[in-house]
Amino acid sequence: PSSTMAAASSRKARCRSLAGMETPAAFTYCRRGLPVNLTPDLFEHLPNFKALQQPIAELFSMGCVGGSSGSMKQVFKIRPDQKVYSTTWDPMCWVYGTTNDKSISLDTSKGRVQVDCKKFMELILKCKPDIVALMSDRHTNHSSQGRVRKSVTRTLKWTQECLDQFKDHEKTTKTEQKSGYCPCFLGVIEGGTIREQRGYCASQITKIDGLSGYVIAGLGCGESVSERQDIYKEICAKIPEDKAIVVTSIVTPLRVLEAISYGLDVFEGGYPWTLTQLGCAASFLVDPTFTASEKKEEIINKKSASKINLWDPVYKTDASVLVDGCQCYTCKTHSKAYVHHLLNTHEMLAQVLLQLHNVYHYQRFFEQIRVHTKRGRFGEYREWFETAFD
Repeated sequence: PSSTMAAASSRKARCRSLAGMETPAAFTYCRRGLPVNLTPDLFEHLPNFKALQQPIAELFSMGCVGGSSGSMKQVFKIRPDQKVYSTTWDPMCWVYGTTNDKSISLDTSKGRVQVDCKKFMELILKCKPDIVALMSDRHTNHSSQGRVRKSVTRTLKWTQECLDQFKDHEKTTKTEQKSGYCPCFLGVIEGGTIREQRGYCASQITKIDGLSGYVIAGLGCGESVSERQDIYKEICAKIPEDKAIVVTSIVTPLRVLEAISYGLDVFEGGYPWTLTQLGCAASFLVDPTFTASEKKEEIINKKSASKINLWDPVYKTDASVLVDGCQCYTCKTHSKAYVHHLLNTHEMLAQVLLQLHNVYHYQRFFEQIRVHTKRGRFGEYREWFETAFD
């Protein structure tokens, strides 16, 4: 095999750390500073909830972070042990405007805002997230090759400019005013489905000093399975083994396991939120028994639906819990019938209870991945999960 493919094949499922956060892991999607439908007082019901993803667009329109108000963690009462990951683009919103060589256009609740590297880093220094995906030029998978090349060129240029802005801030800030803030900066790898552009962007961005890891952007947007796997191989062959890799919009359990098998570490996106918006509760099995005598047919007989739609009238009088054995707040205190009733009466509590369950269940899924990866049994766990998943 070629040296590139040989290097790629050396990567496999692994446990590592990013900003003190154990991986493989997933960020919980936020809007306006907090997870959708949840408030800080509910965090106690989510013991495995350790990482939030906050797109920056809404922070520009809020104006309540920075200065005397304090950092994002202080304003939104986020615990010190919970990591905040800041991104340029919203993984759940593909509305964007004109981009040029100097700035990007972000959509906020108060209209569009043009953001250049200076403005981007000023907001980061106010919000003080733990992990920062640096500014990048977004494009669609249907963009022309010329547009993709331009996106890669701009992203590489902006990555260096953002890091230079941070260094200049450190140099010009007086010693007594320095806060000691030093986040994990991540470089973004663009290139669409063009393997050569992905490889070029990866090889060039690894030459930039000051990055703790990298983000594979623009996936989960219509590419084929083979295209996605080729992108994983091309990029992983060029990324140093000691650097973490975050991937965007790969959120469904089967795709997550596929990506982890290539050595990817952390996942963006809002799978729990998507289920909640649909009125669904995650119900896929996450905890295998791995009994030696258990046959594939027996596993298939045990499998349950990956989600349940609580809008369904069949749950109108169903007094059972959402998922048997689940220890989340919703399952311990409420029934399918109650959540069904809340949905049909359009009570906001329905989304709160579903979000609590879905975030808890999704984090348990990643907890099991970490447990079995540490034991050297990821491949076995993935095989079991794919058999049990419906």
